Amino acid sequence: MLAGEADLTISIGAVAPQQDQLRWDKAHVLGFSMGGMIAQCLAVAAPSRIASLTLLSTSAGGWQIVPTHSWSGLKTALRMMTARSAEDAADATLRFHFRRRTLKAYLPQWAARRQDLLRREYLTAAGAPLQPPHGFKGQAAACWRHSLSAKEAAGIAAAGFPVLVVHGRSDKLASPANAEALARRLQAPCVLLPGAHFIVRECAGQINMLLSNLVWGRQHIMAADNTPYLDPSPSLLKAWKQLDAQSRACGVPAAAAAAGALDAKAKAVACASSRSCVTAYPTRQQYGLIWMWPSAGPAAAAQAAAAHLPVSQKLQEAWAAGNSPTWYRRVLPYSWDILVENLSDPSHLPFSHHRLFPGLTRAAGGPMPFSAVDIPAGDSPEARAARPKYAMAHQAPLAAFEYPAGFTAGGVVAYTPPCAVVYEGKGSFVQTELLAVPSGPGQALVFTAGVSSAAKVQGGDGLKALLTNPKQVPMLLMRMKMARAPTYQSHLRSNKLFDQDGAFLHMQDVELARRGRGSWAKEYYSPVSCDSAIIAVGDAAAKEVEQFVYVEYSHADNH
Repeated sequence: MLAGEADLTISIGAVAPQQDQLRWDKAHVLGFSMGGMIAQCLAVAAPSRIASLTLLSTSAGGWQIVPTHSWSGLKTALRMMTARSAEDAADATLRFHFRRRTLKAYLPQWAARRQDLLRREYLTAAGAPLQPPHGFKGQAAACWRHSLSAKEAAGIAAAGFPVLVVHGRSDKLASPANAEALARRLQAPCVLLPGAHFIVRECAGQINMLLSNLVWGRQHIMAADNTPYLDPSPSLLKAWKQLDAQSRACGVPAAAAAAGALDAKAKAVACASSRSCVTAYPTRQQYGLIWMWPSAGPAAAAQAAAAHLPVSQKLQEAWAAGNSPTWYRRVLPYSWDILVENLSDPSHLPFSHHRLFPGLTRAAGGPMPFSAVDIPAGDSPEARAARPKYAMAHQAPLAAFEYPAGFTAGGVVAYTPPCAVVYEGKGSFVQTELLAVPSGPGQALVFTAGVSSAAKVQGGDGLKALLTNPKQVPMLLMRMKMARAPTYQSHLRSNKLFDQDGAFLHMQDVELARRGRGSWAKEYYSPVSCDSAIIAVGDAAAKEVEQFVYVEYSHADNH
C-alpha cells in the first residue's frame, strides 16, 4: 500500500465507479501536480483500468515536494504561506506557476502585462476567500505522506500501458531532476519543456501534441524538439531471430542464454518451422529517409533498387550538392486522403493558420483563383527535360496549379500520386516537399522538408524588397529568422501548424467514413477554382491507389 493512500483513498475510489458509469473499461489517465500523485496511486491500485498514464509537473512525493532545489522557490513558498491578502497570495502563486519571462510579457491587444491579466484571473476565480489553512495543510500532508516505492514503480512499468512524464525546466515547486528520476523508475520517457509548474498553460501546444501521439497508440512519442522517445510498452516480438539471405531462420540467439540451451536437433526443428520465418521487404536509405516497399518475392529487391522515389528534382539536386534538408515527421489522427486534400489546398492557410507566419492572417484571406499549369507528361527525354524542378523527373504531376495569395507572392502547388505534394513559392526560390503515407485506419504519416535554391539573405535585401516588391518583405524576414533558428524551433512551428486544424480534420474524416468514402464527390461542395487540387486528389483516392512506399527517418542522414 502507498504511504499516502489513506489521504488519497477518496480521490482514487471515485474513479472506478465513474468509469463504470461511463461504461469505460479503460481510460487514459493524466495527473497534474498533486493529481499526478493520485494518478500514481490509481496505477498501483487498478492498473487494468488504465490505457495510458501521463504525469505532469509531479514527483514521487515525500521530501521531493519541498522545493529545496531552488532558493527562489523556497522564498516563494514562504510568501504563499504567510500571505495576508488575496492579492499577495495571487502574486506568490503566479511566481510558482509561470516563468518570469511569461509574466513580464506585454500583450498589446490587451494593453497590459500578462502578469496583471493573470492576477485578475486568479482573484476572480478565487471568489475572494483564501484557501483555509487547514485545507492547505491537509493537501501538503497528503503529498508529504505519498511515496511511490520501488516495488510499486516496477509494477507500473510492467503493467503494459504506456507511461509519459512531462515537466517544466523552470519548475520552482517540483524539481525537474525528481521528474527525471521518477521517469527512470517507471522506465518511461521524460520530456522537459520550456515552462514552469503550469506547463499545461505555458506549453499547451507541445503537451497536446505529446498526448495525441500517446493516446493514439503510437510506437513512439515525439518530444518538443521532435526527438523520438521509444515507447516502453512490451513489444509483440519477444526475441530476435537470426535470418539468412532468404529470410529463413538460422538461429535463435535468445535460446543460447537460456538455462536449457537448444541442442542441434532441437535447433534444426525450431528453425525449420514456418513460424520461425518472416517476410523480408526491400528497403533503401536515400534522401534522409528509409523507404520500404510492401512487396516480397525473388525480384522484389531488384525492383525496389531500380524504382524511382517520389521526390522532386530540386530536392535531389539539393541533396547531391550537400544542401540536405531536415525532414519533419508526424503521425496524424486522420486518414491519408484527408491529409492529401488538406496539403493540396493553400486557400485554407490564412484561416486555419492565422498568424503562424508573418503576413499569414485572416484579413489576407480571400478569393484564390487557380490556373492550371501545363507540364509535359510521358517518358521521352524531351518531356523529362521540359518539366520544372518542382516536378519529378520520372513522372509528371497529376495536377499542378498556379495561385495568387494575399499573404505571399503566390506560387504553384502540384500533386503527384499517390503521396507527393509540392509547393513552390513565386520569386522566393523556396520549395516545400510533402509526403503523405497511410499508417492505419484513420491514421496517416506526414513528412515535410523545405528546399531553397536562393542565396543567403543579406542585410540590404530587405530594403531592396521594400522598395521594389513589398510583398516579399515578410518572406525575407522569415527566411532570415529561420536561417538562424535551431532545427527544433522549425519542428515546433510545424507541430503547431498541424495542431491548428487537426481536430476538425479528424472529425471530417470520421464523418466521411460514416457516410462512405466513395461519396466524397456528392458530399463535398467544391464550387470555386481553388478546389481544383482537392478534386484531383479525390479522383485519385477514388481509384483506390494501392502502390504506396512506406517511408521512415534515416537517422544516419539527419544529425
